Amino acid sequence: MGGIYGITAAPHTVRIGLTRAFNSGHCATLKGLIWPLSDDLDDAAVERLLFPPAAHIDTDKRVMPSMEYLHQELKKKRVTLQLLWSEYKRANPDGYQYSQFCERYRQWTGKLDVCLRQTYRAGEKLFVDYAGQTIPVTDSLSGKTREAYLFVATLGASNYTFAWASFSQDLPSWISAHTAPFTSASISIDRNLNTSNDLPSRPTRACL
Repeated sequence: MGGIYGITAAPHTVRIGLTRAFNSGHCATLKGLIWPLSDDLDDAAVERLLFPPAAHIDTDKRVMPSMEYLHQELKKKRVTLQLLWSEYKRANPDGYQYSQFCERYRQWTGKLDVCLRQTYRAGEKLFVDYAGQTIPVTDSLSGKTREAYLFVATLGASNYTFAWASFSQDLPSWISAHTAPFTSASISIDRNLNTSNDLPSRPTRACL
């Protein structure tokens, strides 16, 4: 009997060390069928047991949450579409799967008015700043945990992102964080064109 894409069931059972008899019998057992079959089961009844029709899901159970609500929630720290979808599925077990959930949200955001659209050439600008939240770093030897500041640098054209952690935002750390993306082999950019938010520890005058 042919399988998907013309491949029979035999090669699949061989690959995982199962015989064809076990493969067929295991499938039938899962469906509640026991050999020999009952006399009142004809071919049509057996097919219905092995391949039941897909359950109909009421469209009302697949209503998406408010797009405005999703849009506002995503502006909060540590909130992602994955998290919002998990909450949605717990409340709506028969709701959309993650891919459709994201696709419908993206379709909605695609209709929003875009303000301040900017276009950047590849390697033209690098946007840098410290993330608002710290990350815990645990010493593998002592077991002591310290909070580290996360410096993020993102290329304007590709959104390619570089991250750098340090235990301070003082001037040496600030300088090291800025030079790290340029010394990284993964980022290539014009070194004269980086854009930074103000930071109290930034250099204010030349040190000659």
